[in-house]
Amino acid sequence: MTATGLPRRAVCPTCLRRYEPPPAAARCHDDGQPLLPLGEADGDPRIGTIAGERYLLLDVLGEGGMGVVYLAWQLQMARYVALKTLHPTGPNRDGLERRFLREVRATASLRSPHTLTVFDSGKLPSGDLYLAMERLHGAPLDRLLRLEGKLSPALARLVGLHVCRSLSEAHGAGIVHRDIKPANLVLERLPSGEPHVKVLDFGIAKLLDDASTDLTSTGSTLGSIAYMSPEQIDGREIGPAADLYALGATLFELMTDALPFEATTRVALMFKHLSEAPPSLVPRLGASPAVAALDAIIRRCLAKTPEERYPSADALYAALTAVPVGEEPVAAVVATAVAPPTAQPVEARERAFAETLEDTDRGGSDASSAPTDPSAREEPVAAAPLPTAPPPVAPPVTRRARWVIPAVLAAGLLAFIVLDALRGGSGGERPAPAAAGDSARAWW
Repeated sequence: MTATGLPRRAVCPTCLRRYEPPPAAARCHDDGQPLLPLGEADGDPRIGTIAGERYLLLDVLGEGGMGVVYLAWQLQMARYVALKTLHPTGPNRDGLERRFLREVRATASLRSPHTLTVFDSGKLPSGDLYLAMERLHGAPLDRLLRLEGKLSPALARLVGLHVCRSLSEAHGAGIVHRDIKPANLVLERLPSGEPHVKVLDFGIAKLLDDASTDLTSTGSTLGSIAYMSPEQIDGREIGPAADLYALGATLFELMTDALPFEATTRVALMFKHLSEAPPSLVPRLGASPAVAALDAIIRRCLAKTPEERYPSADALYAALTAVPVGEEPVAAVVATAVAPPTAQPVEARERAFAETLEDTDRGGSDASSAPTDPSAREEPVAAAPLPTAPPPVAPPVTRRARWVIPAVLAAGLLAFIVLDALRGGSGGERPAPAAAGDSARAWW
């Protein structure tokens, strides 16, 4: 970022011309299009290029086991999207590609407002796969937990309700998420200010009606052990109940800022999931009606066998609805906990560009008259001090006022001459010329 708050680099979405630094007008010198800010990921050669012939890659939003997530501009729709690509390198590339295609197939069929929306998918010329998704403005719950601490019972209950809505649709379609955890849940604020949770990354989902089950039969354990159900750990058949177990572990962590089971090694942690009774919220949070109700719900979610848990996400939703949380203003809690989009680095760059464009539209320099020389760069001009108010003066006489008065007088003089001629009765006689001293009175 520059000292003025603008990004150091920008690109034109039409001609792909880059600017380092961008001009103050924030428009392309060649075609006048508004520029898009480029991120600071200098080591990524894809930044500033077009993927899939329709997505201009602008910045890196994150990296994970599946690949890189970019902030991209969808050229035809003129909107920002998140574009996820499969890592170009890594072991078992064929297996990763199959898992990626499975993510596309699983997520694209879901329409719940609490599930991340998938717009498009494809394959790049390099052979890498990509997935275009909606871009979210919010905070993953693991980050929110680190920054703000544990959630209130009312907000934790709300998270559970929204996740159940997402899982209900997915389970009805034969899809098991397999990796529910705070990092895969994003808390947003709707324009109304109400909190809204979205479930991310069905990337390791298992399609129950898919005959090809060999992807996870090699002994590699997918998912996060801290939230993993016993049947997922020991390799048994996995169904919707595994997601309810992970949601129970997630709600416990959100309310206590601690995992339900903790150990120093992976093997010890897996053993606790398999054999140790789930802990209670009451010793940590007290025995209020809301805590007691949520404690019973979470302990049932963390039961060792699927049959002991809730029979469905809808049943868990009904149990959470009955939790007596009182009148706690959840929206106000979220308003202070979830930073608005403008507080995020990428959003700050966009806001600065938008403000610059507004200034330009209100009377800034015309982009069409800007120099097209690539080496010509505009330097920021310091704002001049505001002038003091001048003393009041009489309004100047306009050009129109200067000729109106003589014209009126001339018309009056002409009328006088005509009337005088009529009174004389003799049309052939000219009137006697006026004396020299009367000439002024004749006009004025």
